[in-house]
Amino acid sequence: MNALAGPRVLHVMPPGGGGVERCVRELLAERPGDCVLHVAQAQWVLERPGAVPRFTPLAPDDLVRWVAAGLADAAPGAPLAQHSLQALHAHGTVPAVRAACARIGAASGAPYLLTLHDIWFADPALPADERAARLAFVRGAARCTAPSRFIVEHARQALGAGFDCRLVPMGARPFVPFLPFVSSAVALPPPDGEYAVAVIGAIGAHKGLVALEALSALLPPPHRIVVLGYTERQLRPGWTAEGRIRVHGMFGPDELPALVRHYGARLALFPPGMPESHCYALSDAWMSGLTVLAPDHGALAERVRRHGGGALYDPGIAPAELAARVDQALRAARRHDGGVPLAPPLPAMETMMATMNEIYATLPVPQASTGVAPPAADEGLQALAQGHLDSAFMRREVTDLARALDDAAARQAALQQRLDAAEQALDALQQRHARLTQRLRRLLAWLPASWQARLIERERRALSD
Repeated sequence: MNALAGPRVLHVMPPGGGGVERCVRELLAERPGDCVLHVAQAQWVLERPGAVPRFTPLAPDDLVRWVAAGLADAAPGAPLAQHSLQALHAHGTVPAVRAACARIGAASGAPYLLTLHDIWFADPALPADERAARLAFVRGAARCTAPSRFIVEHARQALGAGFDCRLVPMGARPFVPFLPFVSSAVALPPPDGEYAVAVIGAIGAHKGLVALEALSALLPPPHRIVVLGYTERQLRPGWTAEGRIRVHGMFGPDELPALVRHYGARLALFPPGMPESHCYALSDAWMSGLTVLAPDHGALAERVRRHGGGALYDPGIAPAELAARVDQALRAARRHDGGVPLAPPLPAMETMMATMNEIYATLPVPQASTGVAPPAADEGLQALAQGHLDSAFMRREVTDLARALDDAAARQAALQQRLDAAEQALDALQQRHARLTQRLRRLLAWLPASWQARLIERERRALSD
């Protein structure tokens, strides 16, 4: 076990990925003795990091007994070692996380600390009992942290000005300059010219997609927009917003500097969506050499005001005004070969880890207990669990889904061609039938009326038979 880690911390998080998982992965990179518990209502999955992470699906009762007895050494295949559980680190306030912390805490005596990654713990739209339960969970944490003052202030508004929520900004790791592409999405041909405006991430309605689409129709040429990621309307690489926005598709975070150069981007735009609580995409944009234009609210405004590296705009402005602001920002923007110079610079990962280790060290360490070994994990279930919880798999899953959509679109196009050909053949047959019918009618017109009636009756009987 890593000497820095000391007694193990169990990170409790709901499945779903995003910034929460990225934060947990950063902590695990520096604290390999820690473990992760992915919790849903009916299933818990324990992840033990290592060169080959081990995923063990367990019933909650089994895991509670295991944790109470002491966790296994983090090294895959190592025998059970008696290490007390120092603390639970909750990364959310949803019911599954609360239940896991309550049950494991009661069994092991370990306290829980809480990192607030967003402001949904105090969402006024929640049912009253759920909101009260979340606030009680926040209040009951032995320590509480948040990555932005925006979240800290929300916690103090909801729980009182004296509530102790410590600001611990997320650390930043420099990207490897111009790492070669590894994602399948970059198998696209080179872009046809420059896309000066980059929008980074998964862009849905809450991230300002409607405003972005409106902006794309007003942005003066030759400025064009590329989404380095995807939108809720366009998962596959290609075009959206009636051909006005280029969608790149999924990519690995370390590929961003190379993608910025690939598309010729000079400005990272953050559309006027909901206020961000931290936003890793902002750090990634700066470290990829992009200055930013961001809405003046939430953690985006807080961080741009603190570090520089761009400009802010009123999130309530009309699309035409935003287009003018983008045009103005692009006239002054230039792409930096390295990271954007910031004052002060982004916190280093070492700074964040030193603060978190200090917080962990202030918590009481429960005494290790003796007890049972963990239940054996079925390898098939481990693979299934990893497939649904590993963020790298989730990126592959979305990429594979995009590829499947491409294949389905190709099959649909081929079927459409066959259908078009069949319709053309049918149309030709119908036209020929109409011509033959007209000729027969002209011939019948020369026959006596009694003969015409006799032929028509014979045809009627033949059709009825």
